[in-house]
Amino acid sequence: MGFESTFGGKAGFDYVKQLPIGIAWKSNLSSFLSYKDVKDLSNWIWTNSFTTAVKGIGVGLTVGLKGSKQEARVLGISDNPLQSFWLLGLTYNL
Repeated sequence: MGFESTFGGKAGFDYVKQLPIGIAWKSNLSSFLSYKDVKDLSNWIWTNSFTTAVKGIGVGLTVGLKGSKQEARVLGISDNPLQSFWLLGLTYNL
Protein backbone atom coordinates (compact mmCIF):
# COMPACT_ATOMS: atom_id res chain seq x y z
CA MET A 1 0.00 0.00 0.00
CA GLY A 2 1.36 3.45 -0.96
CA PHE A 3 0.65 7.02 -0.03
CA GLU A 4 -2.77 8.49 -0.76
CA SER A 5 -3.05 12.08 -2.01
CA THR A 6 -5.76 14.28 -0.57
CA PHE A 7 -6.84 17.90 -0.41
CA GLY A 8 -6.56 19.62 2.93
CA GLY A 9 -5.43 22.64 4.89
CA LYS A 10 -2.00 23.41 6.27
CA ALA A 11 -1.13 25.55 9.28
CA GLY A 12 2.25 26.51 10.64
CA PHE A 13 3.51 28.36 13.70
CA ASP A 14 7.01 29.66 14.46
CA TYR A 15 8.49 30.90 17.72
CA VAL A 16 11.98 32.40 17.91
CA LYS A 17 13.77 33.50 21.06
CA GLN A 18 17.32 34.50 21.94
CA LEU A 19 18.15 32.80 25.24
CA PRO A 20 20.32 34.72 27.76
CA ILE A 21 23.28 32.32 27.45
CA GLY A 22 23.87 33.11 23.73
CA ILE A 23 21.74 30.32 22.31
CA ALA A 24 19.10 30.99 19.68
CA TRP A 25 15.98 28.84 20.00
CA LYS A 26 13.52 28.30 17.16
CA SER A 27 10.40 26.19 17.54
CA ASN A 28 8.20 25.26 14.59
CA LEU A 29 4.90 23.40 14.55
CA SER A 30 3.25 22.58 11.25
CA SER A 31 0.27 20.41 10.51
CA PHE A 32 -1.77 19.18 7.57
CA LEU A 33 -5.45 18.39 8.04
CA SER A 34 -6.99 16.21 5.34
CA TYR A 35 -10.45 17.13 4.12
CA LYS A 36 -11.08 13.49 3.20
CA ASP A 37 -9.98 11.61 6.35
CA VAL A 38 -8.77 13.75 9.25
CA LYS A 39 -7.92 10.76 11.46
CA ASP A 40 -5.76 8.70 9.07
CA LEU A 41 -4.45 11.12 6.41
CA SER A 42 -3.51 14.14 8.52
CA ASN A 43 -0.05 14.71 9.98
CA TRP A 44 1.99 17.12 12.07
CA ILE A 45 5.65 17.85 12.82
CA TRP A 46 7.18 19.83 15.70
CA THR A 47 10.85 20.82 15.64
CA ASN A 48 13.00 22.69 18.14
CA SER A 49 16.39 24.03 17.04
CA PHE A 50 19.12 25.39 19.28
CA THR A 51 22.12 27.18 17.73
CA THR A 52 25.11 29.13 19.00
CA ALA A 53 28.25 30.60 17.45
CA VAL A 54 31.57 31.54 19.07
CA LYS A 55 34.48 33.03 17.05
CA GLY A 56 33.07 31.84 13.73
CA ILE A 57 32.29 28.29 14.85
CA GLY A 58 28.64 27.39 15.12
CA VAL A 59 26.94 24.41 16.68
CA GLY A 60 23.32 23.49 16.12
CA LEU A 61 21.00 20.84 17.48
CA THR A 62 17.54 20.11 16.14
CA VAL A 63 15.13 17.68 17.79
CA GLY A 64 11.71 16.84 16.48
CA LEU A 65 8.55 14.82 16.77
CA LYS A 66 6.38 13.74 13.89
CA GLY A 67 2.95 12.13 13.83
CA SER A 68 1.69 10.56 10.60
CA LYS A 69 -0.52 7.47 10.62
CA GLN A 70 -0.32 7.14 6.82
CA GLU A 71 3.51 7.22 6.79
CA ALA A 72 3.73 4.77 9.70
CA ARG A 73 1.40 2.37 7.87
CA VAL A 74 3.46 2.54 4.65
CA LEU A 75 6.71 2.01 6.58
CA GLY A 76 5.25 -0.95 8.47
CA ILE A 77 5.33 0.69 11.93
CA SER A 78 1.58 1.18 12.25
CA ASP A 79 1.54 0.32 15.96
CA ASN A 80 3.26 3.65 16.73
CA PRO A 81 2.71 6.57 14.33
CA LEU A 82 4.88 8.88 16.49
CA GLN A 83 8.44 9.30 15.22
CA SER A 84 11.31 11.24 16.76
CA PHE A 85 14.52 12.50 15.22
CA TRP A 86 17.55 14.66 15.94
CA LEU A 87 20.24 16.40 13.92
CA LEU A 88 23.57 17.80 15.13
CA GLY A 89 25.52 20.21 12.94
CA LEU A 90 28.80 22.13 12.99
CA THR A 91 29.58 25.22 10.88
CA TYR A 92 32.58 27.46 10.38
CA ASN A 93 32.40 31.03 9.07
CA LEU A 94 35.40 32.31 7.09
